[in-house]
Amino acid sequence: MSDVSQKIKDDMRQTIKDIFGDKDKYHTIDLEVASEVIITFIFANFDEDTLTEENRFEIYYEFLGKAAAIAQGWKQNGAEKIHLPSQTEQNLRSYIKGTYGNRIL
Repeated sequence: MSDVSQKIKDDMRQTIKDIFGDKDKYHTIDLEVASEVIITFIFANFDEDTLTEENRFEIYYEFLGKAAAIAQGWKQNGAEKIHLPSQTEQNLRSYIKGTYGNRIL
């Protein structure tokens, strides 16, 4: 099921990039780093062996929704403090830790 897992991750990356689509306003955010931090957080406790043909769509939409919720929340409540792309990771990790706890951060 690694193909399905990769598809989920690829679509999550695209969703995050779409949320920050206004490049004039969000040019200081490193979207690759932001995507990886969010994906790592969401997949932290996920056992890919539990991904089956029968539950792949359920997991797909659950994870895609989580990625969008985290990215949108961060966009509204933390991303505006970033002035340099190198600040993206620390800012996002702080937002996730403050909002969702220490699960993996």
